[in-house]
Amino acid sequence: MKTIYLFLFLVFVATGCSACKDNASLISSEIGKIIEPNKESIVYVSTQTQRGFEIYLTHDARSSHLLTWGGFSLAPDWSPDKRWITYERGVGTGKLQIWKMRYDGSGKKMLTRPEHNSQVPRWSPDGRFIAFTRMTEDRSDIFIMDTSGNSVRQITTPMNIPAWNELIFGLPDWSRDGEKIICTVSRIGRIEDETSLAIISLVSSDFVVLSSLDSLQPVYPRWSPARDEIAFVGRAPNDTKGPQIYRANIGGQNLKQLSDAFLAREPDWSWDGEWIIYSRLGKSIQDPPELWVMNRDGTHHRKLLGDSVNAYVYGNW
Repeated sequence: MKTIYLFLFLVFVATGCSACKDNASLISSEIGKIIEPNKESIVYVSTQTQRGFEIYLTHDARSSHLLTWGGFSLAPDWSPDKRWITYERGVGTGKLQIWKMRYDGSGKKMLTRPEHNSQVPRWSPDGRFIAFTRMTEDRSDIFIMDTSGNSVRQITTPMNIPAWNELIFGLPDWSRDGEKIICTVSRIGRIEDETSLAIISLVSSDFVVLSSLDSLQPVYPRWSPARDEIAFVGRAPNDTKGPQIYRANIGGQNLKQLSDAFLAREPDWSWDGEWIIYSRLGKSIQDPPELWVMNRDGTHHRKLLGDSVNAYVYGNW
């Protein structure tokens, strides 16, 4: 699982733009007055300023606003009303923490404690809670906190998960009704790329592994906001290409490969569940990262943002 996180930090992948726009011109990092976001506004990560990984906001894929300044900021996620953004950021101790800020970059606040590594925040559909991963030297578990960071509870525990002490968890996302969490799960001591997806009920504490998807070593699950289906990253056995984007229903059936790139990562849904944005490398690991969008059935692939924009790890529609 730690290999997965390191890959997410280092692989050049792209995020961020509307399905309804043509390729953008050069993205500007000039700071100006930021209008309120709309349904098509995107936050994404880039190294345009060459000061580290920073978060940008674009409303139209033709101009962007820089929201963070220097350091290591990743994994932005909108609140349901698009007034706030959560993200992970490196601090002086070298550990990543969960932060939040307003859509215009103001009101920045660290929500987690610096003695732990806390990563990959995701807002609940009602905007009341944030799910995230907390990592220690030998474990990785899923936690939920309120939006102030004052109330935190662990949801992957020995009380509700068989063989908990043998497992590590990560990359959480919420069901559309806010009653379940989907996440990755792998066994301690096994090959780190051997992952599964699991669903945890917050109501009944049921724990279900989607074992039918195990052959794809699935990671980065994203629950559709409109249907009981997920998009995720997987790699078919003996596939000579890199990981691709797949879609399946919540039970792991009706599996469909959606991309056929050299490498495709980090999918996320449009607000209406009709489109999926994802990051893509063209022909080699040295190629610049690109942001693409496709219909939820894997058709109508289009490149977004301009060729001169380097957009990296994570993003959120």
